[in-house]
Amino acid sequence: MALFHVPDFDRPACAKPEHLPLVDAAYRAPGGPEGQRMRDELCTGCPAGDQCLAAAMTRGEWGAWGGSTKHARTRHGAARTSLRSSS
Repeated sequence: MALFHVPDFDRPACAKPEHLPLVDAAYRAPGGPEGQRMRDELCTGCPAGDQCLAAAMTRGEWGAWGGSTKHARTRHGAARTSLRSSS
């Protein structure tokens, strides 16, 4: 069972079964290499990225969401657009 729950977004890249091992590893250590790899490979260009980022910021989610880490979301506050482009 995956540790990472993805809400009902527009086909998030991370929800595909073949990506779940990477997503689980990234959830455990979002600032580590797996988290970076997930942000680079899955979040970049994901059709649900903006929804994912907005949900994470609204709910204060931990981990990698919408191509960002909890630290980046906290540091940038509501600057969602710049956050996505700098990830």
